[in-house]
Amino acid sequence: MQKIEMENWPRKQHFDFFIDFDYPQFNITVDIDITRLINYIREKDISFFKSIVFLVTKTANQVEEFKYRIIDNNQVVIVDKVNPSFTIMGENDVFSFCNSTYYDNMDDFFASMEKNIEKYKENPSVSAEENQLDAVYLTSLPWLSFNSITHPIDIKNVDSNPRIAWGKYYKEDGKIILPFSVQVHHALMDGYHVSKYINKFKEKINNPQKSLK
Repeated sequence: MQKIEMENWPRKQHFDFFIDFDYPQFNITVDIDITRLINYIREKDISFFKSIVFLVTKTANQVEEFKYRIIDNNQVVIVDKVNPSFTIMGENDVFSFCNSTYYDNMDDFFASMEKNIEKYKENPSVSAEENQLDAVYLTSLPWLSFNSITHPIDIKNVDSNPRIAWGKYYKEDGKIILPFSVQVHHALMDGYHVSKYINKFKEKINNPQKSLK
């Protein structure tokens, strides 16, 4: 973890402006064409959910702003690596948080993900203790397509982890479309940086032969 020298940070003025907002988060939701990805994973018999979690996290590790976090006394740090924290459905239709570790290699990532899913299914948790500074919070809603979504945050304390969600994909004009949402802290980034993230994610979706390795 690396501390940013706040006084010399080019974003210092923007940080000071947004940090005291009651709700300093903003959300961008887009429709993403995932036709190539769906065709590829069906051919290779690869899990859709695991593929999306892998590509979402890989992209977050390639955009520096998604590694920014705010800690005590409004100090910004850059975490070394972003890891996924996603929701999984358990018994009685209640979900659990599930933390996992990011690996660049897809097979290693999937193995870690499967191991952690089983662990959290046996011991479900929605405790705040499960929150990690290096996490990107992921939510999947495979039962519903949406045009927008918001996430709960702790306004009393600084909550700077990005939140990414996707809904039920659907067919439109011969394409398969995925609703995809990114929510971030405005003191750390702007629409440009979220657009940069989404465009990098789209590149991976459109080239699954290269990105799913």
